Amino acid sequence: MKKILYLATATLLFSACGGKEASVSDIIAQGDLESIRAKKSELSEKQKAIEAELNQLDSVIATKNSDEKLPLVTTVTAKVAKFDHFLELQGNVMTKQNVLVYPEMSGTLQRVYVKEGQRVSAGQLLASIDDGGRSSQLSQLKTQAELSKTTFERRKRLWEQKIGSEIEYLSAKTNYEAAESAIKQAQSQLGKSTIRAPFSGIIDNVIKDQGTVVS
Repeated sequence: MKKILYLATATLLFSACGGKEASVSDIIAQGDLESIRAKKSELSEKQKAIEAELNQLDSVIATKNSDEKLPLVTTVTAKVAKFDHFLELQGNVMTKQNVLVYPEMSGTLQRVYVKEGQRVSAGQLLASIDDGGRSSQLSQLKTQAELSKTTFERRKRLWEQKIGSEIEYLSAKTNYEAAESAIKQAQSQLGKSTIRAPFSGIIDNVIKDQGTVVS
């Protein structure tokens, strides 16, 4: 009889305690670590269940709500276009030809016609030097040559007509040829007052500036 009463009393006590769920504050107040962990696990499971239900509700709302603004979709027409691809590399460039251009005569560098990095062609004028009056001398020689030519042509016509002496004819011819030779020599000397590119390439550096004396 005592056993029956004891079991009945225990059942009543258990039912009374199980009817009310302990709050988080009560569990924390008890200080039992296992109880705290168990409560946390229980709440985490409830949170997951609630989130799943909320997702289901959102899905239903999205399908039934016709006023929802959908994102705009744009289209682009594909076109054929040139694609430029650049590749930058560092390295050393070896030249096939490399020459340091010197003037052939001394004088003042009158003008430089090119600059560093400029591409030039073979024979292109690079710089000019003060000719020291050689251009004026060439003009005088040309004038003298014209006179020598006129004299020679007249002496030649007279000589063909057997008029005049052979010495006069030969002298006029010699003077004319000498004048022509002097012009060619002056032109050669005057040509040295200009510096031209010996071959096609790129100006790497201009060493002298305008107005400096070169040799």
